Amino acid sequence: MTHFYVLFLYIWFVLLCLFKRFIVFFNYRFLQPELDRMGNEEALLQEKNMEFERKIALLGHELREAQRKSQYEAEMRQKAESANQDLKEKLQSEKDVIQKISSNSHQSNERISQLQKLVSDLGNINMTISFF
Repeated sequence: MTHFYVLFLYIWFVLLCLFKRFIVFFNYRFLQPELDRMGNEEALLQEKNMEFERKIALLGHELREAQRKSQYEAEMRQKAESANQDLKEKLQSEKDVIQKISSNSHQSNERISQLQKLVSDLGNINMTISFF
């Protein structure tokens, strides 16, 4: 009986080894296409990932360029507004000078007119005095 038992265990061990080999072969045979498909998908995903990273880098560059242009335009706008304000102040100053000159001219004209009238009146008075 012990020989029979040892023989039984040996057969059982061989069958178990054969079953394990069959499972491995079965898994390899049926899972290999799945592994290949997954490998192809992984490669495709890596390519897409690289493309997205490239696009992100490009968009980052475009963003920095747009920010630089925006900052430059803001500086130019500020300089233009400052120059415009300076010109407005100069124009107002020139207007004030012109108005002052005009006012002085008007006052001078009035004074000249008054003096001419006075000279005319004095001339008339001289004439009347010379007639007496």
